Amino acid sequence: MVYRYAFSFIFLLFLFWKNGKAQTQLEGFSHPLADTVIALSTLDSIPQQYRQYQKGWVRYSLENAREGRVTYLDLNKVRISRDSILSIWRKSGKPPVFLVERKSCPDSLLLAPRLNGCRRIKAVLKKANGESLDEVRWEEYPDLVVSHYFSYPLEKSNRIWLSPKKDAFRFMPDIMYFNLENFNAVKTFEAIPFGLKDNLVYSYLASGRFDSFCQKSRIQSDPSFHEVVQAGEAFEFNGTTSYLQSSEMEEMYLRSNFSVFVSFRMNEEALRERQSLVGKGILFNIKMIDRFLTFTHVGVDDIILNKYAFESGKWYDILVTAEGGKELKFYVNGDWAGTYKLGKLEESTKALVVGNNVWDEFFRGSIKDVLVWNRILSAEEAKMLRQMEKEPVPYFHYALSAIAVLWGGFMIAFYLRKKKAKRRDQPETLLRKISDGQKPLVFKKRISLFGGFEVFTEESGNLSSLFSPKLRELLVLLLFSKLEGRKLKTPVVNQHLWPMMSASQAKNNRSTYISKLRKIFKEHGLGKVSFHDDCWQLELDPKVMCDLFFVNRHIVEPETILFAEEHVAALLQIRRGRLCPFISTEWAIDFSERWEERIIQSLSSFSDLSSGEAMRLVSNALFALDPVNEFALSCKVEYYLQKGSYQVARNRYDKFLKEYFELFGEEYPKSFEEVQASAHSRQ
Repeated sequence: MVYRYAFSFIFLLFLFWKNGKAQTQLEGFSHPLADTVIALSTLDSIPQQYRQYQKGWVRYSLENAREGRVTYLDLNKVRISRDSILSIWRKSGKPPVFLVERKSCPDSLLLAPRLNGCRRIKAVLKKANGESLDEVRWEEYPDLVVSHYFSYPLEKSNRIWLSPKKDAFRFMPDIMYFNLENFNAVKTFEAIPFGLKDNLVYSYLASGRFDSFCQKSRIQSDPSFHEVVQAGEAFEFNGTTSYLQSSEMEEMYLRSNFSVFVSFRMNEEALRERQSLVGKGILFNIKMIDRFLTFTHVGVDDIILNKYAFESGKWYDILVTAEGGKELKFYVNGDWAGTYKLGKLEESTKALVVGNNVWDEFFRGSIKDVLVWNRILSAEEAKMLRQMEKEPVPYFHYALSAIAVLWGGFMIAFYLRKKKAKRRDQPETLLRKISDGQKPLVFKKRISLFGGFEVFTEESGNLSSLFSPKLRELLVLLLFSKLEGRKLKTPVVNQHLWPMMSASQAKNNRSTYISKLRKIFKEHGLGKVSFHDDCWQLELDPKVMCDLFFVNRHIVEPETILFAEEHVAALLQIRRGRLCPFISTEWAIDFSERWEERIIQSLSSFSDLSSGEAMRLVSNALFALDPVNEFALSCKVEYYLQKGSYQVARNRYDKFLKEYFELFGEEYPKSFEEVQASAHSRQ
């Protein structure tokens, strides 16, 4: 009984602590105290509706503001200027919540309204599941660290770019532009967790530990392996002539922020030698010096993990994360081992070399796996890599697998034998049936731009998650240029995708994203990206259906639509929605609107629509691009009237009236009878 009361008491204390903590933290702009400065005459003159927050409030400081706490600033005790407050605000994303004015200073009475009157941008940070996010940094403002939500005063500039970054996450969008036209709106940055496959640029694997996200290297067919011998699930290096060199020298830039994982074992005779594990020109080299792990960069002192002595004959997993201009972290066997300051790192196009370096410090021992990412891995990901051990498969599993294969073959044969004309729709592989007796077209590989971005292959499924927002823009730019037959030169790519960067920065980013796109296209048989005659060119595999190209071939170019299965499939593609709604840049909007207008003109030019099904398909496609298209309204009304559904036709007309008024701010000039008459006049 005593234990029961004790447990209840502890539980009540926990609830009290939790509730009290919740009251002192601001989670978003919906909170009544968020992003505002409330002036007080004294500490005790807080308004009644805010009294509940007084118990948990804390002094306004950089740390407390970053945590999203309810803060106060007493000007009677602290002499602080408006510029000092703005400095903390620009580093934390939050102004003070309460401001106690100093009566002896008339200027302090104006401080709160001046802070509230600052023009500012507002944004919310959240994960894909809706949870809030903390400790987010920004490319353009290294001192700005925010949590949950933030605002940023626009005092010195009327426009800014913001690119969020946080280990183990990518953001959508990955960059946002704020100016005087949109600073009032609250923007949202959504954080999506990286998978271990994301931004993986090099992988040399002898073991099967990481089969879940990358494949083993084939030493027999790869000329990059120089006198390296594979023994079981490890590469053997002799310490005198063996090394492995990447063949992707000019294609793959390694950014100044990267992570390197190596699983290795040293030989006994190598303990007192300098031996290189992995490096990339003079950008970096990770090596062993007298049993200590060392990070070397030309022009700076070696960074030595001297608290951890490695032994011979033992396998180690090491992960090194390098954030140029900030810090270097070591992880050993999944655990953090040390953090050191790191100077600026220059980007390099030199080959990645395993087992040797520019000083001929050959490695003597065994290496199972080498992986390199163009991003900073988190501590959680370091543990995930360590925990990925290849599990032995019991023999009875092979028997079960054989039975499963035989049973699966029997079921497939039975299905193919009994399959009828009526099939269940599969949105990943089939277009839906549009009329009785007509089979839908099957596209085993497709790139969709209408209604949203999607890349799909029958073999690999939906590949859209492999494309970051910037990679999608690059692909769309290549597709647009190919469709219109325009030469896509490098300066045009830089101007469209990286307008605010220097030529060298744009070059590095362009090379990285081109390499990513080439890798995805090659792995999934989508085509290839090449550079010929000073122009970037995209060549799609003949089996790939790009919906915009398909629509152009069967809707825009033909003089008449015969409503064969290709024309119907094209109309169904358009019905998905507007062209490229996932890109908000000016060049993409101009292109999309131009092609939408061409499609609308093509569809609106067919006055002789002989069947109700044709009218339905055309009107649906038109409404997807233009909700207030008059020709689409006429077709839709006529379609319902032919079916005898007068009330449905009337309801569709009423919906059109509402959308027309919301868009133009005026009443639609034609009555239902006039629309009905215009529909009859077309026949």
